Amino acid sequence: MGNISSLDFLFTFYSKNQTKHVFLQYAQDRRDTIQPFTWGMIPHFANMEWGLDKIRSRNLNARDDKVFELNTWKGPIESQRCLVVLDAFYEYHHHADTKTRVPYHISMADKGSMTLAGLWDIWIDRDSDITRSTVTIVTTLANDIMKSIHNNPAVIKRGSHRMPLVLTRDTEKQWLEIDATNKAGQDQLIELMAPLPSGELNYYQVSTIQGKNGTDNSEQTIEKYDWPLIGLP
Repeated sequence: MGNISSLDFLFTFYSKNQTKHVFLQYAQDRRDTIQPFTWGMIPHFANMEWGLDKIRSRNLNARDDKVFELNTWKGPIESQRCLVVLDAFYEYHHHADTKTRVPYHISMADKGSMTLAGLWDIWIDRDSDITRSTVTIVTTLANDIMKSIHNNPAVIKRGSHRMPLVLTRDTEKQWLEIDATNKAGQDQLIELMAPLPSGELNYYQVSTIQGKNGTDNSEQTIEKYDWPLIGLP
């Protein structure tokens, strides 16, 4: 991965809603370029009449078992892969007895930065030449820890617990450099799309992030908070 320490002066996001930027490192010919993109992909072929923000909100994530099938992902998975760099992400646990949504802060156990597998695209308005640079985060099957935390009933109903595809220092380069325009390369990517072992993640509860009493984008968002509930992971 390129040197990301120089980005420290740009932004500090303690939490991020869907309008915030994420830092990504390009694949292919822009491998050494690091730029902020908006989370939630708008494919380059999207029509403005479809409602761009609605499209973006639907494309926050790309399932690893669908990236070679759906038109939105087929082009990007071949040649527009990227690394999404962050310190941690948040996921909610649904406490069955009280119907409470408990947020968890999830980071690397070694306290290093986290790298997620991403796909990017650039949409251009033909009339004004305005561009929207967006990215989606690839998800894979959840490991045991993420299954216990990310227990959204809607997810369970679909029969598949999911988590972001976290790359290791060894697989980052492969994610960027594999030639996925052929079957052999696609098979290599499929092998990479596996959940990170539970032991490589650190997690803890934090206080309410969203809503009237939420910490939102403040330093409090990363502070540990023990919810007075029984049976939490």
